[in-house]
Amino acid sequence: MLSLPLASPKPMTAKSLAGIAGATMVIALDAENQRFTGWTPSAPNNGFTIEGGQGYIVNVPQTRNFAFVGSRWTNQTEAAAAAPDITPLTREDRGVAQEAWAFVISGHLEGPPTFDGYQVIVRNLRTNSRITALVEGNYFAAATADVARRSIVKVGDSIELRVIGPGGNYESQTLSFRVTPEHLANAVLSVNLDNIGKPRQNQLLQNYPNPFNPETWIPYQLSQDSPVSVSIYDTTGKLIRSLSLGFQSAGFYNSRERAAYWDGRNALGERVASGIYFYQLTTPSFQQTRRLVILK
Repeated sequence: MLSLPLASPKPMTAKSLAGIAGATMVIALDAENQRFTGWTPSAPNNGFTIEGGQGYIVNVPQTRNFAFVGSRWTNQTEAAAAAPDITPLTREDRGVAQEAWAFVISGHLEGPPTFDGYQVIVRNLRTNSRITALVEGNYFAAATADVARRSIVKVGDSIELRVIGPGGNYESQTLSFRVTPEHLANAVLSVNLDNIGKPRQNQLLQNYPNPFNPETWIPYQLSQDSPVSVSIYDTTGKLIRSLSLGFQSAGFYNSRERAAYWDGRNALGERVASGIYFYQLTTPSFQQTRRLVILK
């Protein structure tokens, strides 16, 4: 943890603090939203403002001396709170890093021309902990920490990432990365996420909710632009309903705004009986079938 001992003559940001300390990352606590905010040197911006009276987590790879320039705090209470508390964790302190109590997963997205409104969901499969980070420009930084300095990330942990677009639509496959000693030494896992919004393959996904009554959504993904239709069959193979979705662009179709929708009715507008049905996605080059259940 590090606090500003002096009032800086110029506003200080995460970038300038990292420059002074030689840090690989800076983490602040967003007290209002009770979440951590991270910044790394690969960010396209200067990051959050550094304020007096607040503690910041920094990771310093190598031991070094650094000094702050400024004046004494005029508010005595704030001055006391901002007294130096400099205990950055260095690589020399850790030896070969095997675990960390503060960590940032950061990176850049490649794909659409803009990522306004996008989020990245990060999950540690070992601990099942989950972080959501907003994308700014094409950059994101998902920060996590335990102020009691208990281990939260270890060597060998599998970190899963998924990108969510506006409206809650998933815009990427589930991507997996493994934590190495080098990542822990820097307290940063840096990644590049490419082909956002462009699936690697066509796929029909499980409908939700399932079982359902009276309506359900059928998610799918397309690796190329094509006309799409969904057909519903009963267990005898009889066609119950055909949903023509028209010509669709390549992409992920999984949110309620984008997935195929079935109201549980047949071609005559009558509600079908409870039971097992099959739904089939068809394009000129792809066909896949799954099972669904209506339960009344």
